[in-house]
Amino acid sequence: MRFLILINTVSILLTLSSCAKEETKACQELVIVSDWNTENFKSEYYIQFPEQYEGFGMAGFEGNLFSKFKADSSALFKYFYCGPLFCEDFGGSLESPQPDQLLIVNQQNQYFTLDQKQTFCYNNAEVGILYYNDVQRIQGRYFMKINQEFLEALSVEFDESNRDEVFAIIASIHKI
Repeated sequence: MRFLILINTVSILLTLSSCAKEETKACQELVIVSDWNTENFKSEYYIQFPEQYEGFGMAGFEGNLFSKFKADSSALFKYFYCGPLFCEDFGGSLESPQPDQLLIVNQQNQYFTLDQKQTFCYNNAEVGILYYNDVQRIQGRYFMKINQEFLEALSVEFDESNRDEVFAIIASIHKI
């Protein structure tokens, strides 16, 4: 009888632990999408977009800037990490340990709490984190792992209906 109780207890604990794992968001693997346009993203990285995206992409004379947007304005990707003399490919670093949420301010001096996270992996190793909020017009910041620290790499703004596409675009970022 004790043996049966022990077996039942173990099976319940295994069931509960497997349920808990299903609730966490899986790390999204980086992938190259064969029928998307490949563009320069940073000095050593590419990014891919579906056909309906416009904008100059990566440009700059004294450092890089980046801007791409969906033709219907429902998604925007950009970075602009400039000082008085030069623009960098990356912004500030993410504190360690990684916070559960970020407080950001946009160009209109509006504050947003980014309380959702999606991780991105390559060969099961974490290479990026997207912090975002869960509102109708989503704000987000993507951090890439460079030399063991996470650096701000991209600002995104998108409608909820574009969430999967935006995640897929970010998952297309790869080293040259």
